[in-house]
Amino acid sequence: MTDRMSDQGGASSDAGRGSDSGLPSGGDMSGEKRGEKSGDRSSDKKGPRFSAEDEALLAAVAGRVVRMGLATPAVFFLESVKPLSFIGSQALIFFEPFIRAFFNISQYEQFARLMEDRQALERLLVLIETLDEEERDRERAAKAGARAAKKAEKAAAKAARDAAKRGGL
Repeated sequence: MTDRMSDQGGASSDAGRGSDSGLPSGGDMSGEKRGEKSGDRSSDKKGPRFSAEDEALLAAVAGRVVRMGLATPAVFFLESVKPLSFIGSQALIFFEPFIRAFFNISQYEQFARLMEDRQALERLLVLIETLDEEERDRERAAKAGARAAKKAEKAAAKAARDAAKRGGL
């Protein structure tokens, strides 16, 4: 428990740092993506922050959220509870019956442990946003392909009508 508090910075070390928001001094994040902010502490660490199992679980949760079409509400919710991530992880015990519908018992305990860490919460947000953006790009590409096919079909039909008109004159 004490090493987890030292990973999060602890209350005493945050006092001299000023704002914990991770925003640049002007508060403007124009053009910067999540995880690429100049004040982001997760990029200060060297090497992988999470184990392969942790990454796999976070990716599975993010993928399920995106497949269910809940990316936007999930991002809003997770952003709003980020300051209370430790308390929220403790509340997972209360919500255990609902959570177990999605995870097996080992994943549930692993997920509760991960939600104690704000960096894990931030990683989950990044994964949700990335997967949602990829899904939207695929949808746009599919729609563009369908429009192009429909346009080509109309052009072919028009060319056939024009050829029939020229042949019938």
